[in-house]
This record gives sequence, C-alpha cells and structure tokens, in this order.
Amino acid sequence: MSALVEVEGLTKHFPVGTVLWGSPKRVVHAVDDVTLDIRPGETLGLVGETGSGKSTLGRTILHLNAPTAGVVRYRGEDVGGFDRAAMQRFRSRAQIVFQDPYSSFDPRMTIQDIIAEGMVHGEHRTRAARAARVGALLRTVGLGQVYPDGYPHQFSGGQRQRIGIARALAVDPEFIVLDEPVSALDVSVQSQVLNLLADLRGQFGLTYLFISHDLSVVRHLCTRVAVMYLGQIVELADTRALFAAPRHPYTAVLLAALPIADPRQRNRPRQVLQGEVPSPINPPPGCRFHTRCPRATALCREQEPKLVGDAVHSVACHHA
Repeated sequence: MSALVEVEGLTKHFPVGTVLWGSPKRVVHAVDDVTLDIRPGETLGLVGETGSGKSTLGRTILHLNAPTAGVVRYRGEDVGGFDRAAMQRFRSRAQIVFQDPYSSFDPRMTIQDIIAEGMVHGEHRTRAARAARVGALLRTVGLGQVYPDGYPHQFSGGQRQRIGIARALAVDPEFIVLDEPVSALDVSVQSQVLNLLADLRGQFGLTYLFISHDLSVVRHLCTRVAVMYLGQIVELADTRALFAAPRHPYTAVLLAALPIADPRQRNRPRQVLQGEVPSPINPPPGCRFHTRCPRATALCREQEPKLVGDAVHSVACHHA
C-alpha cells in the first residue's frame, strides 16, 4: 500500500539568542532527520517525553512550521513545492486538532462562525448552506443539542474539543494531526472523545497522526507507533509488536512505567532512567540517548545509529 504522507529527512531548527561578533546563532534541534510514512486509513501514534519534538514534527508535516530541511510528500507530491492554490487544496485535505482548543479559537467568534470559517471557499458558499453543514457536524461529534450561536467560553473542555474536531471535519479532510487531543480532559471525557475519534476514522476513512505521551491511549487507538527522543525517531513498529517486544532501551523504559492494575505485581522491578534529557540546543554526539542508557558503549558515544529494520519493526540502536 502506497503511503498517504511520506516524510524524508525532515528537520526543523529554531534559532535562539543573538549574533555576537559574527558568531552563528545557536539553534534548538527540535526535529532532526526524521523519515517515516503514514499509510491511508491508519492511526500512527507518536510518543515521547515532553520536549522530544512531537508537536513540532506534526506541525512541520503540515507546513505550519516551515522545514529547515527535508521533504514532506502528500500523495506523492512535494508539499514544499506547492503554489498558493495547491497549498490551499492541501490545507483542506490535511487538518489539525490542537491540545488546547480554547487557545486555538477566536473568543469573539461564535461556534457557528468558528466551524464554518473554512467553508467559505468550498461548496458551501451561502450562509444557509454553511449553517446546515455546521448543524450536521455538531450532530456528528455528539453536540446536536448545542446552540451554535454560543461562544467558546460557554462550553466545557470536552465540548470545546468536540467543536475543534468538528472544525477539522468541516473541509472534508482525509488526514488529521491530533496533537494530544485528550490530555487536557478529565478521564471520563477522554474515553468518550477517543471513541468518537475511532468512530470518525471508520465513518469518513480518515488517517490520523496521533501525538500523545499516554501509552495506554496509544495502545488502544493506534495501528503503529513511532517513539521519539530528542528530535529523532528511535523506534517504529506495529503497536502489537512494540508493546510485546520493545527493542530500544528508551521504549522499554517508557513501557515499564505503565501502571498495571494487578496488586500481585506491585513489587515488580522497575527501570528508572538516570540523569536529565540533554539540551536540544547542544545534543550529545553519537546516539542521543547514550547519556541515560544503561547499555551504552563507546560506539554509542561516537556513532549515531540509523533507523533500520523491516515494515513491521525498525529501531535506531547499535545493540538492539
């Protein structure tokens, strides 16, 4: 099956500080040389610690952040080479749902106008057509009783996230980046929104990039999982294969931290990482995880491992 989205060598650096006496600016290595593909109809999970570059990768794939280097292809076409008209078409096919929907809404706009904003250039050109479409979308996301002339502050967090999902659906996308869409919600509401996302994927044939730090949620929803550490993908595998037999030490530590609802295992040995995550301004040479890895050798400190493997399981580790 050909990929819907192909990412090749994608890099995003953010300059920081000022230039003194001609010295180059320092840069934050938010995303470094990431290569992966996202297949039609799947949900690819993207996990890692806070600051690993997950959200930046998602936004750079959508070209909300201009890449420093690398290529993003959508249905085989280079997104970076799109003219204005082609980019507008791409925007209607690829959408994003943010972690905090309230900060992504204009508080002066009604829910009706927020959801309908992207329809102006589509087939729903009249106000009546857009109003009918908004009503249908609200029913689709479980908000059929919501008054569309209300404002964002009048709704709960779960309702606002459903409104954000409706806004993403308004332009009939086929690919959606879900940037930690349930992390700010209560647990009971989280399960409802996750079930909604799963239903929408089947109903509309959607493809998701699901960014999260919650591995339990990823295991429930995702087809494959990419593990990110300090701007790089260190493991990429089918969900079942990853959870059954993680090959990268970092992945193994993340999975070992998952809570187990079994009192007989309360005293099971735990893997605890030593040290802090290195600064993305000055990432360590070689394997970026070697400063915290119990299996690190001289090779790890000197040579950067490449992501190698097969279609089921790939890992970037010298000792996998």
